[in-house]
Amino acid sequence: MSRVFTLRQARHPAGARPAGAALAAALPLFAAAALAVLLAAGPATARIGVDEDISDQLNVFASPDPAGLEGGEEEPLPATIHEPPPIGTPSLIDRPLPAGPDERGPASGQRPATPFGVDPNLGIKPPAADVAPDTSPLPDIHYGEADLPEPVRRTREAILEAARGGDIEALRAVLETSEMPPVLARGATGDPITFLKESSGDPEGREILAILTDLLEAGWVTVDAGKPTEMYVWPYFATVPIDRLTPPQMVELYRILTAADVDEMRAYDAWLFFKIGIGPDGTWHYFMVDTP
Repeated sequence: MSRVFTLRQARHPAGARPAGAALAAALPLFAAAALAVLLAAGPATARIGVDEDISDQLNVFASPDPAGLEGGEEEPLPATIHEPPPIGTPSLIDRPLPAGPDERGPASGQRPATPFGVDPNLGIKPPAADVAPDTSPLPDIHYGEADLPEPVRRTREAILEAARGGDIEALRAVLETSEMPPVLARGATGDPITFLKESSGDPEGREILAILTDLLEAGWVTVDAGKPTEMYVWPYFATVPIDRLTPPQMVELYRILTAADVDEMRAYDAWLFFKIGIGPDGTWHYFMVDTP
């Protein structure tokens, strides 16, 4: 006889029934009695909500039935829920916005906007669109110093020597050679070296020295030859309209200015950069931004 059988016999002697077995035998009797009570109470109680549709309680879109009927009627989906647009319909981001007053481009007969704004202190405006093209004779263009009068040649060489040295203070002696120093701007400028430094893109004024060098190494022209106002002017671009420059001359121009600068000057039909003027006697008259 096994050990397990021995333990069972010890816990449940022969003829005795465990409590669990007695309870299992009594359950059918309790169920039958409960059913008899429910049948006696009537059909309304016997339903116990078994046939209730609980789906109405779970449907968030169900609404009470105003007619008192059981259940509820489902409402349509909210109006804010839409079907997706057809494939290929441009989104609001992709659709072009209506052009504003300043987005429609230049009106008929007007010049387009320039890449960079012109200094308002210059007091100039773009010319009218109906201006007749310039057909006046162009001045003779010279290069180097071979055709310069000796006084003019000496002044030019002195400026170049001071500028190439990289020290803007060396330019002071040239500026003070003449009884009247050259004009650097319209209006008072104070100490000329200080003004040139402040006008330069770097604190040492070397950008100004580079501009002087580039201009004096470009071609030059004579203005008002034989008159009291005779002047030798660098660069010759200051006296020749940009639209009348030849392709090789345009290459020379781009050595001094950027394409954006050239487009701006073309729009204003004016030279808006530095120019240098030396008189026949060698007097340095001006080094300034031209204003037509």
